Amino acid sequence: MKPTRKGKYLHPLPVRIWHWVNAFLMLCMIATGVFLRYGILLTFETAFILHNWIGVLLILVWFMWFFYYAFSDYGKTYFHHLKFKDFYNKFLLQLKYYGYDIFVGGQKPHHITPLDKFNPMQKVSYHFIMFFVLPISMITGIVMWQFGLWLLAVEMLKLFHVTHTLIFILLTFFMGVHIYMGFLGKKPSTHYKEMITGYEE
Repeated sequence: MKPTRKGKYLHPLPVRIWHWVNAFLMLCMIATGVFLRYGILLTFETAFILHNWIGVLLILVWFMWFFYYAFSDYGKTYFHHLKFKDFYNKFLLQLKYYGYDIFVGGQKPHHITPLDKFNPMQKVSYHFIMFFVLPISMITGIVMWQFGLWLLAVEMLKLFHVTHTLIFILLTFFMGVHIYMGFLGKKPSTHYKEMITGYEE
C-alpha cells in the first residue's frame, strides 16, 4: 500500500479509473435505453447505435475489472473473511444500521480497511450486480443485437427483450441507490472525494 496522506489509502488508481469510467458508461446505457424506449432526444437509429457500442465498451471495462480483481490483492475486498455465521451476523448489524441507526447517529458496524472496504450488504449487492445482473444484461443485449431476426423467427425475441428491460430497471434502481449512498459519509462530499483521491478522509 502507498503511504497515507490524510488517511488510509483505500482506492488504487486502476480502481478509481474503472469506477468512474464504469459509472459514466452505465449512465450512458441508461440514457440511451430511455431514448430507445420512448423515442426522445435522439432518433431510434442513433440511439440504437450508441446503446450497442457503449454496451461493447461496458463489456470491455467489465473484463478489465474482473481480471484486475482476480489477479490482484484487491480481490480480497470482495471475499475478505467470508465465514457464514460471522458474515450473517454482520449483515444483520449492517441492515439495522441502514434501517435505523444511521438516522439517529448510531455507530457504523463496519470499519473500512484497504483489503476489507465493503460491508456485508455491499458485498452481497456488488456480487449480485457484477456477477449476475451485468452478465445477463450483456448476454441478452448482444444476442438481441446480433441475432434479433432469428429470435423473432423462433418467437423468443420478446423473452430476451423483457429480460433485458427488467435488468435495465434493476440497474437504474441500483445506480440511484449507489449515488444516494455516496452522500452518506462524514460530509456529503466525503465518499466522492475518496473515489477521486484514493484516500479516506
